[in-house]
Amino acid sequence: MLLPGYEGPKEQWHAELQSVNRFGLLCFIDSLVLHLDCITGGMKRDSLLDTVRTSKKFGKWDAGHARHMRLMENPRKFIDEQIRRSQAGKRAARRRKKALREAAR
Repeated sequence: MLLPGYEGPKEQWHAELQSVNRFGLLCFIDSLVLHLDCITGGMKRDSLLDTVRTSKKFGKWDAGHARHMRLMENPRKFIDEQIRRSQAGKRAARRRKKALREAAR
C-alpha cells in the first residue's frame, strides 16, 4: 500500500490477509517481526511502535472514509441503521444489567 485508500493489484497473500481475524493478524505480525529480526539483526521497538501508530491512523481514516461514503450513498438508510444499532446496544446493556442483578440475588 503506497497511500491510504490506494487500491491496486493484490498478491494472493494480501488478499488472504484481509480475511484474517485479529488473533491471526497478531500471529502474522509476530512471525513477520521475527523474520525481520533475523534478517536485520534486530529491530528497534520505537520505530515499530511509530509504524503501528501510523497504521492505526490510516485505519481510522479508512474507516471514516468508508462510513462517509455509505452516508453519501443513502443517507436515510445509514441514519436508520445507526439508530437501530444504538437502540439494540441499549437493549443488550439493559439485559446484561438485569441478568447481573438476578445473578447477585
